[in-house]
Amino acid sequence: MKQYLFLIVFLLFISLSWAQPKPKAQLPTNTGTNKQAEKLMEDAMRAQGMSKEQIAEMKKMMAEGQKAVKEMEAQGLMPPGGASEPILKIPAKKTALIRQIPKLNSVEQYNVYVKQLEADCKLRISKNVITEVDESFSIGAGDMASQANLAPMYLLKKQANAAIYAAAKAAVAFPANKNVQNNLGVTLHQTGYAHKAIPVLQYLQDQQSDPVFQVSLGHCFLSLGDTAKARAFFMGALSAAPNNVNALCGTALILNEAGKKTEAAVYVKKAMKNGYSQLADELAKQNKIQFKFAEIRQEIPEYFNTRMYKPTESVYDITEVRPVDAKRKQENERYGVIAEKARQVSEENDARLQKESIGKQAASYAGYIGALTGNGGPVAGKARMMFEAASRENVEFMAGRYREEMEKTKAANKAEHDALVEKMRNLPYATIDEDCKRKTEMVNQYLIKTSYARDQAIRNTLNQQYDYDNQKMYWLSFLVHNEQYRLAHIQAVENLVGRMRKYDDLQMLYPGPEGVIYGCQGAGKDKSKKPEEDSVATPDDTDCPLQFEIPIGVAKAKLSCSSFSIEGGEGLQGSFEKNFHTGEMTIFVGVGVGFWEKGGIAQIGGGAEGAAKAGVFVTVNGEGKVIDYGDKAEVGFEAAVGPLTTEAKLTGVLGMESGGKLGTNIAGSETVIWKTETLGVITNAQK
Repeated sequence: MKQYLFLIVFLLFISLSWAQPKPKAQLPTNTGTNKQAEKLMEDAMRAQGMSKEQIAEMKKMMAEGQKAVKEMEAQGLMPPGGASEPILKIPAKKTALIRQIPKLNSVEQYNVYVKQLEADCKLRISKNVITEVDESFSIGAGDMASQANLAPMYLLKKQANAAIYAAAKAAVAFPANKNVQNNLGVTLHQTGYAHKAIPVLQYLQDQQSDPVFQVSLGHCFLSLGDTAKARAFFMGALSAAPNNVNALCGTALILNEAGKKTEAAVYVKKAMKNGYSQLADELAKQNKIQFKFAEIRQEIPEYFNTRMYKPTESVYDITEVRPVDAKRKQENERYGVIAEKARQVSEENDARLQKESIGKQAASYAGYIGALTGNGGPVAGKARMMFEAASRENVEFMAGRYREEMEKTKAANKAEHDALVEKMRNLPYATIDEDCKRKTEMVNQYLIKTSYARDQAIRNTLNQQYDYDNQKMYWLSFLVHNEQYRLAHIQAVENLVGRMRKYDDLQMLYPGPEGVIYGCQGAGKDKSKKPEEDSVATPDDTDCPLQFEIPIGVAKAKLSCSSFSIEGGEGLQGSFEKNFHTGEMTIFVGVGVGFWEKGGIAQIGGGAEGAAKAGVFVTVNGEGKVIDYGDKAEVGFEAAVGPLTTEAKLTGVLGMESGGKLGTNIAGSETVIWKTETLGVITNAQK
C-alpha cells in the first residue's frame, strides 16, 4: 500500500513540474516561496487529521518523489524543468522583416542563396561546431541518407547551430533532392529563422506544389505574424490533404486568435481525430473544448467481441429453459475462473511493486508520463487523449444509458414474471393434462415477451461496451509496460464477463418457468419411459402361456410370469396390476359385462368364460410418478383347469403418452395389430 502512495506522490510532483509556469532565464531561485509552499502543504495535511508521524512520513515520500522526478529527467522520460509548451499566441506582424525576404525565381538564384547560407554558418558558428559537423559528414561520405539525417539528429539533441550548418551543407551537396532541400527550410524555421526558411520553401513550392511545402510556409508566416498569408497556405494544403494535422492546427490557431472559437473548435477536433498535435491539445484545454468520443474515434483492432465474450441466449420457449439454464451455470463457472486469475495477477503485481523503487514503478507508466509532460511524442500524446476520452465516456455510459436500460428492463420483466406466477396460482382446477397445457402456454407467452425486451436491452448496450473496452485497451498499450498492461487486460476481461452475467437478471426463469417444468415433469428429471419392445426378448417376457388365478369374493387375483393383478366388480369394475420387471403399476376403472360362461373359472374342475370391459387407466412408474393415462377397452376368453388358467383377448389402448395400440394376447404371446405414434403430451414441456 505504501508503494502505491509513493507512486501517487511521484505523479503529483510530475504534474506540479509541468503545470507550473516556466521561469525566465537568469532569475534567482525564490527559496522563500518553496518554504511557503511546504508550510501550506503541511497545514493541509494537519487539517486532514494526520499525526506528526504521518506528516513526517509524507514529507519523506515527497522527498523521494522529487528524487524520482530528477531520475526521470536524467533518463529522458521528461524534459528538465517540465514540459515545453507550444506557443498559443501569434506574434505581432513583422512587416519590415517580411518585406526583406527575397524571391528566388531560378535554380541559379536558389543555389546561390543556399551556398550563401552555408558560408554565413561558417562565419557565425563556432569553429568547434563546424569541425564536429564536417567530421560527421566525412564519416558518412557517399551516403546521402546518413548526411541528410545529421540535421534532424542535431535538432533532437537541441544543438541548433549544428543543425543549421548540417542542413545547409547537405542542401549544397544534394541540390536536386527535394527532401533534403525541405529539411533545410524546416530546420531554419524550427531554429527561429522563419524569414530565412521562406525563400527555400517558396522556391520548392513554385517548382511543384505540395501540401508539405504549403504547411511549412504557413507556419513560417504564422511565426512572423502574417496570418493572412499563413491561412492561405494552410487552406491550399487542406484542399489537397483535408486531414493534414499541421494545417488544421495552424488554421485553428488563427481562428482562435481572431476570437472565432467555435470555428476553431471544428478544426481542433478534426486534427485530433486524424492525428495528434500538442498545439491542438493545448487549444482544446485553453478553450475547454470537450471531445465526444465519437468525434475522434478511430477503427482499431478488436480485443473483445461476440466471438469471445457474449451473453447467454434469451429463452423464447419452455423447451429452451433447461439448456439455457445449464449454459448460465457454465458461464458463471467461467467467470469464477477469470476472477480468480485476475486476483492472482493482481497479487503478483502487488508483490512486484513492493520490491521496486518508486522510479522503477513510474517507468511502467513511461508512455503516459511522456504524454503528460509533452516529451513522449505524438503517439503517446494521441494515445493518452484517446484513452482518457474513451474512459471518460465509458463511465458516463455505464452510469447513464447502460444503467437506465438494465434497471428499466429488469423491473419490467420482473413485473411480467410476478404476474405470470400470480395467474398460474389462480388457475381454476383442471386435469393434469389441461393444467400443464395452459401453464405451458402462459409460460411461452411470458418468455417471448421478456426475451424481446432482454434482447433489445442487449442491442442497446452491448456493442458500446465492446467498443469502449477495445479502444481503452488498444490505446493503453502505448502508455504502459507489459506488466501493467497484463493486469489491466485481465481486469478488463473480468469486468466485461461480469457484465455479461448481469444480462441473465433481465429474464427470470425461476420460479415461474422452472416451476411449471417441475410440476409437469417431475422436478426436471428425465421421465421414466416404458421399455422399448425388445426384438430379442427373453423367454420370461414372452413365453408365459399359463397363469394362476385365485378367487376373492367378487374379485380375483392373477399371478403370471411377469406381473400380479387384482380385478373385479359387477357392472362397475376396477383392477390393479403391477409389472415385476419394470416396477410400473396400472390402475383401471370402468364398466364390464360377462357375456358367456361355462363352469366356474378358478374352481376345481375348471371352466371357461367370456367378458368385455371399457374404462380409463393411469400408469405410474416405480417412483410413483404418472407416466401414462388414457382409455382402455378389452374383450376376451379365459379357460381354466383348477387354478391354472390361460386366456385369449383383444385389447385396445389410447394412451396420452404411449399413443394408440390394438393387440392380441393368446396364451401369453402378444401381437400388435395396429399402433400410432406417441402423443407425448406429458413430455412436450420438457422437449
